[in-house]
Amino acid sequence: MLTIPQLMPEELDGLLADIARTQGHLAPLERAGMLLRELRGALQDQQEILAGPLARIEDQIERGARQLARELVALRDSAEQLRLLPASQLLPPLQRVTRDAARSQDKQARLTGHGGDVKLEAALLNAISGALVQMVRNAVAHGIESPAERAAAGKPPQGLIELRIERRGREVLFCCSDDGAGLDLDAVRRTAVDKGIAGAAYLDDEALVERLLRGGLSTARRVDSLAGRGVGMDLVRDTADRLGGRLTLRSRRGEGTTVELCVPMQLAALRAIRLCAGTVSAWVPLEAVECVLQRPELNGSHVAVGDELLPHLSLAEALRPGVAAPAPRSALVLRAGGQRAVLGVDSLDGVTSVVLRPPPALLPASPLISGLALDAAQQPVPVLAPEGLIAAARQARPRPVAAPARTGTILVIDDSLTTRMLEQSILEAAGYRVHMAASAEDGLEAARRERYALILCDVEMPGMDGFEFMTRIRGDASLRDIPAVLVTSRNAPEDLARGKAVGADGYIVKGEFAQNEFLAQVARLVARSAQAAFNAASAQGASA
Repeated sequence: MLTIPQLMPEELDGLLADIARTQGHLAPLERAGMLLRELRGALQDQQEILAGPLARIEDQIERGARQLARELVALRDSAEQLRLLPASQLLPPLQRVTRDAARSQDKQARLTGHGGDVKLEAALLNAISGALVQMVRNAVAHGIESPAERAAAGKPPQGLIELRIERRGREVLFCCSDDGAGLDLDAVRRTAVDKGIAGAAYLDDEALVERLLRGGLSTARRVDSLAGRGVGMDLVRDTADRLGGRLTLRSRRGEGTTVELCVPMQLAALRAIRLCAGTVSAWVPLEAVECVLQRPELNGSHVAVGDELLPHLSLAEALRPGVAAPAPRSALVLRAGGQRAVLGVDSLDGVTSVVLRPPPALLPASPLISGLALDAAQQPVPVLAPEGLIAAARQARPRPVAAPARTGTILVIDDSLTTRMLEQSILEAAGYRVHMAASAEDGLEAARRERYALILCDVEMPGMDGFEFMTRIRGDASLRDIPAVLVTSRNAPEDLARGKAVGADGYIVKGEFAQNEFLAQVARLVARSAQAAFNAASAQGASA
């Protein structure tokens, strides 16, 4: 197995924690600036002599806070990217493996790599390295022919193995292909029959390849350290299973074989361009941007680019379906998977390197979003998937749908900004008003100030947790009738039982989140809350 050098995660965690604490000190500076602004406004008419110095202090505090915020964001991104290493570190060891394997088989082969600039976590590179070694060895042992055989087939004596590394949305693809003889499926079928595999003689080529990937079959003509034991793909398949990935194989007789291993990413770095459309903003990978158009002219739902009409999609329509978007001021021509489309935007807000994070469990899977990145205000901004955008642009544009009537205000309590914003976007899209609190203590104060139709509360929070919050409101005569649901990643039976015991009206596990079921449960509880409020008002009217 190859060994990829890793940085000390404890040191990185400590650095990131220090940055987060320092960023927390920005809030008092910002509040001080606001107080100074208010004070200056109050004194302007009475104490002109103080208004000028106060204005200068206010300006210095605001400029200092903005500069500190920018520098901390840059430092945070730099620190996070220390976790990531270029995939090119895999190539030199794999090239040595190729040369050694070819020498042991009396063959000639070389390995080339593409996509080495893709940055990934060192842990993922280490986890995948053993599988890549086996893929390369298989290519030499089962794919590349001897120099004499290649000469007879009209090929150069040295075989070529190509390793391509490519980021695809939330996943990374490792593709190993060779220009060898390809699979002899007839020989594979005979081996399967000889081993007594049921129905092997009647398997079609696709089923035979699938059976080959499961291990235990070999068509090698000799047994040595590289081949002949029937376990060649076991390590690769086990790696795919362990990382939650997929393994596929394609082969053409006389032309070569391609093995693809696709696994999910946790973190990745990419150069991206920030796009804005009204209040909506997003990142799109720079590698997918072919060119930028200013004031593009729409031809129906297409834009003329050179001699070609390309389908057009507005960024606002992509992220907020049903919202009518004005004519774009700018547009990007995107290319991915051999297809192109135009994405319309209001403005472009610079290119930078961002750390791509996987979406949280509460975010419904979307082909348009490959992950999230944090902006200067520590707010999550979607990183768009070019393939999904192009596919959406090529489909018929949906007719605008009127937003449903608002039916109540919901309080969302969660210490995670990402989770709060995701729940807010889902609920507001369904027509509800949403208020948010970052702690159970703040949520309790908010619930005492305003009557909510429903409260959604996280369980694991600093200070008061969700169970204690639920106990508090059920013990408060003015709050005990408000429907409340616990939303958490904890799904142990004892946690569910405790949620029920403290009076929760529902218990949603983030890892099992389903948007339609979530909204149906919200609608039921909000309707119940409205009915209770109506009954209470009717009872008061009758008693009066």
